[in-house]
Amino acid sequence: MKKYSITLIAIFAFCLQALAQQPTIHAILTIDRDDKSIGCEIDEASIKRMLDQAGIETAMPVRYYITDRSISDIRAKISSLSVGKDDAVFYYYSGHGYRYQNQSSKYPYLALKDASLREVGVTRDEYSPKDSKVGEKNKNVQIPSRANALGLEEISTLIRAKNARVVMTIGDLCNSTIPAPEPQPIAASILLLNNYERLFKKSRGYFVVCSSKPGQPSLGSGTIGGLFTNSFLEAYSESVKASTKADWRTIFSKSFDITRAKTSGRTDPQTPVVDEINITYID
Repeated sequence: MKKYSITLIAIFAFCLQALAQQPTIHAILTIDRDDKSIGCEIDEASIKRMLDQAGIETAMPVRYYITDRSISDIRAKISSLSVGKDDAVFYYYSGHGYRYQNQSSKYPYLALKDASLREVGVTRDEYSPKDSKVGEKNKNVQIPSRANALGLEEISTLIRAKNARVVMTIGDLCNSTIPAPEPQPIAASILLLNNYERLFKKSRGYFVVCSSKPGQPSLGSGTIGGLFTNSFLEAYSESVKASTKADWRTIFSKSFDITRAKTSGRTDPQTPVVDEINITYID
């Protein structure tokens, strides 16, 4: 009996070790649950479905880390990540955003609980801007100092320091300028499986993408979610089902085109920032 116990313990230990070494998708999600008019929780559900299916098709467990939309919690979640060299980290933000007049980064800041930026959505067509309007009617709105702000680019940098195999950072938020402060999945075919694995298991590097260019709002709907997130998921779904090899650059190029096309009738069509994609593939 003692011999059997030792054998079972050894098998259990081996299984734990194998599980620990299995490549994992770490998904950190920051979602605005307060403003229902821009559909952030719809975006969250859509992104989770995408990641869950990717996890199934690549046999990579998906671990979710849901932040409370505060700078401290986002930093804490990233800091506590235990990342293996073959793991993938996926960060996604859906909510309000902004940029300063004199900032150099092309990526926006997240409108988080820590920042005292009042969020005033203005319905426009099917979507509402994911920014905060600061004007004559809102003279008392306080603009957060940069010491009390967290940007999409900084989040990517913090995660990349964890040395995961691939780091994916996506934000669906406004990139509009505010006054500066002082100064159920179906089993995939072999082709689908190969595309999932290429994107999540055979990629290396990082990308940082956001839904609009500097100075521009991002649009969202309380019924169908963010315009850019919908465009991204449309391009992603098309790419993983295609007969050609899936590629993040192609996906975001299509996302760019779809987003621009959906807003072509506007004076300033929404233009995503998709040019920082530094990904290679082991195939």
